[in-house]
Amino acid sequence: MADKREVSSDNPEEAYATRVQFEQQYYSLVAMARSLLSGSHDKSQRRDNKDSLPEKHSLSLEERACEESFYNNTKRKDDGRFAVTIPLKSDPSALGDSYGIAKRRFLSLEKRFELEHKFKSTYLDFMSIPMTIPRLQLCGTLLESRLCTKVKESLTLPVHRVRYWCDSSIMLGWLSTPPQQVKPFVRNLFNKIQGISSDSGWRYVPSMDNPAVLISRGLKADLISASALWWSGPQANTRSNLKFPFFNSSVDYGPILISDRKGRGSKPIKSYLCIFVCMATKAVHLELVTDLSKEAYKAALNRFVSRRGRPRTILSDNGTNFVGACNELYAFLQGSDVAFEIAQEGIEFRFAPAYTPHFNGLAEAAVRSAKHHLKRLLQLTHFTYEEMATCLTQIEAILNSRPLTPLSTNPLDFSALTPSHFLIGRSLMSVPNPQVTDASISRLERYQRVECIKQHFWKRFNIEYISNLQQKTKWPASTNGDIALGSLVLIKDKALPPLCWSLGRVAKVYPGSDGVTRVAELKTKRGTIRRGFNNICPLPL
Repeated sequence: MADKREVSSDNPEEAYATRVQFEQQYYSLVAMARSLLSGSHDKSQRRDNKDSLPEKHSLSLEERACEESFYNNTKRKDDGRFAVTIPLKSDPSALGDSYGIAKRRFLSLEKRFELEHKFKSTYLDFMSIPMTIPRLQLCGTLLESRLCTKVKESLTLPVHRVRYWCDSSIMLGWLSTPPQQVKPFVRNLFNKIQGISSDSGWRYVPSMDNPAVLISRGLKADLISASALWWSGPQANTRSNLKFPFFNSSVDYGPILISDRKGRGSKPIKSYLCIFVCMATKAVHLELVTDLSKEAYKAALNRFVSRRGRPRTILSDNGTNFVGACNELYAFLQGSDVAFEIAQEGIEFRFAPAYTPHFNGLAEAAVRSAKHHLKRLLQLTHFTYEEMATCLTQIEAILNSRPLTPLSTNPLDFSALTPSHFLIGRSLMSVPNPQVTDASISRLERYQRVECIKQHFWKRFNIEYISNLQQKTKWPASTNGDIALGSLVLIKDKALPPLCWSLGRVAKVYPGSDGVTRVAELKTKRGTIRRGFNNICPLPL
C-alpha cells in the first residue's frame, strides 16, 4: 500500500536531456583538468581529448539505490504529470481496520451530540479555540508537572522542594499573570498547574541549556550518550544567579548637620550622608562621613564593603551639585593613588557625564528620600555622630522595607518582595518602642529623641511613598486608570508601627456614574475593607 502524490512537470523529456548534457559538460571539464595537471601529455593529445567524452564511471551503492528508487517509485501519467509513490516503513497490515474504528467513533460522537446539546456546545467552543504554539507549550507544562508528581510518589527518598524549568518566556509570563486577566483556556490550565506545583517555583532556562531540546531536535543516539548536557544538565553557574546585592552600586553624597558634642555649648558641624544604592535590588546602604576628604570616603567605602561585600562597579555622580564643595572628592577619586588602590580591590569606578545628575538617578532618589524628611525633622535638635549613625541605620531599615512587587499571584498571599529579602532573606522587623511622637522633643532623653525622629520619619515616608507611586494623568478620560482585579496594592494607614505596611488584593471595583472607577473593595489579612483610589496604589514593579 502506497500513498501517491503527483508532481507537476511541463516537459520531462527536456529536463532529462538537459541533465545528460550537463553530465557531458561536467566530464569534459574533469578531463581538461586532469590533462592540465599531467605533464606527460603533449599538446596534440590534449587537443584530441578536449572534445571527447569520458567513459561512464561506476555508481556507488548510495547512487545506485537512489536511481533504483527513482525508477521503481516514479511513473508518468497520461496527462503528462508524474506520480511518485511514498513507501511505508512497516507492513500496511499492521495498521489494522483503522478506517472502521475511526468511523464508529465518529458516529458515536455524533449520536452523543444529538442527545446532549450542552456537551455539543462545549465541544464546539473548545474546538473553535485556536491551538497556538504557546498554548501547546502550556499543555506541555501541565504534563511536566504531572510527570514530576508521579516521579516524587515513586521515590522512597523525601523530596523537600522541586524546581521547574521552562524555555518559554510566554508561558512563564502567563504563570505570573493573575488568573482573572487571561482567557478561560489558559486560566483552566493555569489553575491545574498551580494546584500541582503550588509549593514549587518556575524558572527560565535558555534553549541551549535545556536537555529536552536534544530530543525535540532529533539528536542521534550516539551523540546523546556523549552529551554532558543530557546526563548532567546545565552547569551550576547557569542555573543560579551568582551576583549578590550591591554587586553593581551607585553612590551619592548629601549634606547634613550634626553636633560636635553633647551638652551646652555644642556647635553644629556640617557632615555628609553617603548613600550606596544597589542597581538591581534597589536596596539602600547609608554611611555618615564627617567631611569630603578622601580619607573619610575611603573609610565609608571600607565599612560598606565589610558589611555588604565588595562591589564590582560603583557609579558616581558628576553633576553640578558636586562642583565647588565636592571638587576635592572628585580630585582624589580621579587621582592615580586612589585608582591604583581601587584596582587592587577589583572595584571599577564609573563617572556620569558632567551636568547630567539624572544619569545617577537611583542614588539621587535615595538621597532625596532620606534627606528630604530628615532635614525637616532635625531643625529642632542636632545629634552627635553616634546618635546620627544610629538614626541613619534605622532609616536605612525603613527604606529597605518598602514593597516592590508581589511575591506570588496567589489571591490569598498578601506578601510583597522588599529589598530586605535580598539582604537577609526575609522582611525587616523593628524593635517595639513606646510612641513618643506626641511629646515635645526638648523634653525627651537623648535616646528617646532618636526614636522620635525615627517614628516621625516613618509616618512621613509611609504616606508620601504611596502618594509618589500613584499615577497622576492630565486627561483621565483618555487613560484607563482602573486597578486590575487580584492585584496587590498598598493601603494608606497612619496608625501602623514602623516597618509595617498594609497590603491587600483588589476583590471588587465600583465604577461611578461617569464610568470612572474610584472605589475598590480590598481583601486583607484582617478581612475585607473598602477604600478610595486616593488611598491605595499598585506596587511599583
